[in-house]
Amino acid sequence: MKLWERLKKPKFYLKGVATYLPDSVARYLPQHQPQFRGVGIRKYEGARDAAPGLYTSWMRTLIVLHQQGVWGSIKNVAEIGPGDSLGVGLSAMLSGADSFLALDAVPTAYNFNNEEIFEELVTLFKRRAPLLNEEESPKQRPRLSSYDFPGYILTDEKLKQFLAEDRLEKIRAAIRAKGHQEKGESGKISINYSVPWDTATAIKEHQRSI
Repeated sequence: MKLWERLKKPKFYLKGVATYLPDSVARYLPQHQPQFRGVGIRKYEGARDAAPGLYTSWMRTLIVLHQQGVWGSIKNVAEIGPGDSLGVGLSAMLSGADSFLALDAVPTAYNFNNEEIFEELVTLFKRRAPLLNEEESPKQRPRLSSYDFPGYILTDEKLKQFLAEDRLEKIRAAIRAKGHQEKGESGKISINYSVPWDTATAIKEHQRSI
C-alpha cells in the first residue's frame, strides 16, 4: 500500500497518537509497538515462552547472512530496538559473535529476565532445536524453505566452541553487568546497552567494527 493511501486511514494516526498516551488510555487504541506500553502486554509470560521466538528471529537472520556469504567473520553485532529483552543479540553471541551493542530509545531490554532467557536459549542451541515455522510464528519474515536447525552453518565443531562453559560464563557476566562493562572486563565478550540512543556518541567507538 502506498504511503498516501495509508495516510487516508484513521488507524494510521491512532497508532502514532497511542505512542504518547498513558498506558491506561493507549491500551484501547491500535499501536505501532505494543511492547512499549509496559510489562504484561505480550502474550507470553516468561523466559520459556519468549525464547523460541527470539531464537527463531535470530536464526532467520543468520540463515540470510549465510546465504549472502556474510556470516563467518562477523564478531560484533548491533541491534536497533531490542524490545523487551536482549534475546536476539544473545542468540547472535551463541552463534559466534563476541560483542553485542543494543541501541534503544527507551529502557525496555530488561523487562524480561535476560539471564533466564539466556539459559533457555542455551538449551535450544544444545538441542539443535528447529525454528518456529509459519504456523507457529506467522508474522516472522523471511519465509524459509526449511525450519530445521541450520547445522550446515552451526556445525558440531563450532557449537562445541561457542557453547564452551567458560565462554557461557563470560556472557552471563556481561548480562549481569546490564550493558555497563569496563573494557576488557570479560575478555573479548561484551554487551553494551545504549539507552536513550544518541547516534553521534553511541556508535562512534563501534562504527569501524559493527
